[in-house]
Amino acid sequence: MKPLRIVLALLLVSALMVGCIDTSTPKGVVEMLMEHIKKANYQEAEKIFTDPSVFQPIRQGLEEDTINSVLITKLIQQATITVDNETINGSNATVDATFDSIPGEGLSILRQHLEEVRRQMPENTSEEDIKTQLQTALDSFEWGGLKEETFTTTYHLSKVDGKWRIDSSQVTDPLPLGN
Repeated sequence: MKPLRIVLALLLVSALMVGCIDTSTPKGVVEMLMEHIKKANYQEAEKIFTDPSVFQPIRQGLEEDTINSVLITKLIQQATITVDNETINGSNATVDATFDSIPGEGLSILRQHLEEVRRQMPENTSEEDIKTQLQTALDSFEWGGLKEETFTTTYHLSKVDGKWRIDSSQVTDPLPLGN
């Protein structure tokens, strides 16, 4: 019986390790940023920057604007994101992130759609119900007519206290989604 428990424990540990992102590398840090955004975990996302205040306006905007939050989270989930071309030079590095996503015009159409869905809700609708209904509206939206484009950005990273962080001084757009 003990060998079976050991095998099951090893299988569980290896299954858990497959889903892990190695944040000891610059590439892993950028991948973790995308994961935090996919999960709408904006406070954790801002910790990845050397100066979290660079991401704070984005976080605050997403937390205060339910439509934007639902829309950006869905776009990150829908987008094909490739993180590659890691180049390390001592305590500095660069990593490219390529997004195949809907450009600004498509975002405007989706935002208008969600604003209309929101207008049809009663005034006393709870924030949780608003989010759920907006997510449902996006899930049922016909995405086929919105043409994707490719957007690429290079993230610059620096080692701070032995950990890789996105260099806030070189950030032009933390989320280049074509908007």
